[in-house]
Amino acid sequence: MPNKATSLYEREQQYLKRNAICSLVMAAVLVIVCLDKWFDIAFANWLYAATVLAALVCMLVTIRDCFGNIKTAVWYGEFQDEFANHLHQRACKHAFLMISIALGATFGATSGDKLVSGQGISAALGAVLLIAYALPVLKGLRAENE
Repeated sequence: MPNKATSLYEREQQYLKRNAICSLVMAAVLVIVCLDKWFDIAFANWLYAATVLAALVCMLVTIRDCFGNIKTAVWYGEFQDEFANHLHQRACKHAFLMISIALGATFGATSGDKLVSGQGISAALGAVLLIAYALPVLKGLRAENE
C-alpha cells in the first residue's frame, strides 16, 4: 500500500485532534482521582490504571510530534493553517473562561461541614480545564468535516 504524503494542513489538524483526545483522556484520569478521593469508589483502581495507561500512550504520541514538522504548533501554539490556529485560540479562550468560573466556584466548596482537599480541588479544576479545551476543538473539527 503506498504511503500518501500528508500536507502540513492535515498534520496540524491531526495534531489538534490528537491533542483534544489526549486532553479528554487526562480529564478522565483526573475525574477518577476526584471520585476516588471524594466517594471512595472500590473499582476506581482499575479505571485509574486503564486511563493512566491511555494517558501515557497519548503523551508518547505528543512527544513524537515534538520532533516532526509541526514544532511551532507544539512548542509555541502557533499553527501555519489559519483554521487550526483559530480553533486552538478559541479553545484556549473557552478553557480560560471555564477555569475562571470554576475557580470562583471553589471558594464556596469548603464551606459547611464537608471539607474538600486541595488535591481534590486541583484535580477537579484540571479536569474542567482539559474538557473546556478539548470540546471546542473536537466540535470545530467535526463541523469542518460536515
